Amino acid sequence: MAARSRLAPTPRGLALLVLAAALWALAGITGLAAAAAISAALLLALALAVICVLLGGVRLRLQRIIERPVLSVGDETAMSLHLDESSLLQKVPMASGEVHLRVPAQIAAPAVLPLASRTDCTLAVLRRGAHPLGPMETLLQDPFALMRLRIRQDDGAAVIGLPRAEPLAGALALGLARGEEDRAAAAGRSGELGVIPRPYVAGDDLRRIHWRASARVGTLMTREEEPAESPGAVIILDTRARPQDAARAAELHDRLVDHAASLLLALTAHGWDTRVLGAGGAQIASEPGDRDAPSQLAAQDALIALAGVRFEDRPGDPLAALHVAAEAGSIVFVLAAESDGAPSAPDGSGGGAGAAQGTAISLRPAGAGGGAIRAERFGGWRRVSAPAGASLQQILERAAGSAR
Repeated sequence: MAARSRLAPTPRGLALLVLAAALWALAGITGLAAAAAISAALLLALALAVICVLLGGVRLRLQRIIERPVLSVGDETAMSLHLDESSLLQKVPMASGEVHLRVPAQIAAPAVLPLASRTDCTLAVLRRGAHPLGPMETLLQDPFALMRLRIRQDDGAAVIGLPRAEPLAGALALGLARGEEDRAAAAGRSGELGVIPRPYVAGDDLRRIHWRASARVGTLMTREEEPAESPGAVIILDTRARPQDAARAAELHDRLVDHAASLLLALTAHGWDTRVLGAGGAQIASEPGDRDAPSQLAAQDALIALAGVRFEDRPGDPLAALHVAAEAGSIVFVLAAESDGAPSAPDGSGGGAGAAQGTAISLRPAGAGGGAIRAERFGGWRRVSAPAGASLQQILERAAGSAR
């Protein structure tokens, strides 16, 4: 932990120092003993103030403890500041002070806290991503408020704001869960990838003997089918920046990442092995399907990867990701921002868009194109244009309606 300190007089201490110097000069000119005595007393008070704050700063170190360093955007977590037990100020309260927190704009936290053995407060994350909490600045002051010691510490603490995932109801109707026919087909495909022969062990069912493999190796072998692959899902997040003002772009980008997180959790909760790809096909995050642990905690690594997504102003071809999706997934979602009112999601035309089928969602800034959610079909695609403020539940319900 880096620490820097600086000693300086307070406005009161500076006035006292000027007065002491003036009285000392007056005593030298006039020979007044009283002026010299008062000047000496003032200088002694200043010296005592210096001693108090310097001793108070001996081993003065703060430990910052954050209860949940990883949390969703908008959530709060507890934070506590602990004064080092070896600090001389813990044993002899010869000075008082306060702690100034230099947190970034993406964090909501108190600006000033009292200096004590332990101080508790809460902080909230306002934007997704990893946010260093910045340095702590302790201002230590003597009892007479004449001198101030400024100690700056940076412990490198940070919090991560995860995208805010939305719970989705009616997954089957929204196309996020498989029906009975799909599950039966998946069960019927069990073993399609081949049979693995393994050495026979006592207790194996004799009906499972793999006679052909046994004849080849000269010892009994048992048939063991490879497990069926879990169904695959791909979420394509168009990470190309759009030519619009920064505030509107940030709102759209955060909503796109929120929707990607919501889809990721919903799909994995219903057994889909899910990948999130950037526009060019590079993988951002992946999570295996797990019906037994459909929680945000289980997918935290993937959500942290989504929290760090950056939208960059560089050329990219979203069709490259569609080709990857066509090979890797049986269900595809595309999330993109609209530029100047033009949707940037696939339109179902051309070889690239025809290589996969799925749902394409374009978000537009608030106030652009009205507040209605518009859905239409292009070939095998369901394409939806929605305002940034619309919930993913509403968007998917509108998409499901367009498919009927």
